[in-house]
Amino acid sequence: MKKLLLAAATLAVGSYAQVALAATAIDNDMDISVTVAASCTISVTDMTFAAITTRDTGASHTATSTATIACTADADYDVGFDTGLNEDVDGTGPARLINSNASAQNLYLTYGLYQDAAHEDIWGSTLDTNTVPGTGNGDDQTLTVYGLIDASQEVSLGTYTDTVTATVWYN
Repeated sequence: MKKLLLAAATLAVGSYAQVALAATAIDNDMDISVTVAASCTISVTDMTFAAITTRDTGASHTATSTATIACTADADYDVGFDTGLNEDVDGTGPARLINSNASAQNLYLTYGLYQDAAHEDIWGSTLDTNTVPGTGNGDDQTLTVYGLIDASQEVSLGTYTDTVTATVWYN
């Protein structure tokens, strides 16, 4: 008899626990969207020329560096480099390396940054003139930067340096 009462009580509780839904309403007009904006980053490696061991640069000296650009897929971009911190006073001359010894007899060495190994297309920072265009693919894209120290420049003891700014413009 105990088992029968317990089963009846469980049955009674179960039937009261159900809630009856009388009606429904549907809205199938929820729009979902996301906008992906263009985004790019740029990083560059340092450029180090081989040591000069003569009283002048003799032949020209070359070195390379890389610029790594990472942009959203399908984002158009341009990469450029300015002429550094040691440009001459009026801003029209070539890029220059400055000797760390401020009293050096030969304070500057001129150089250029080029887009090609033949040193014909100079890098600059004027869009559509001396920058390199590209289109992002979502992965790192690498460009080579070719450096050239002009031949036959008098040198002094010391370390010659410059700092240039690499820029990526994108949309």
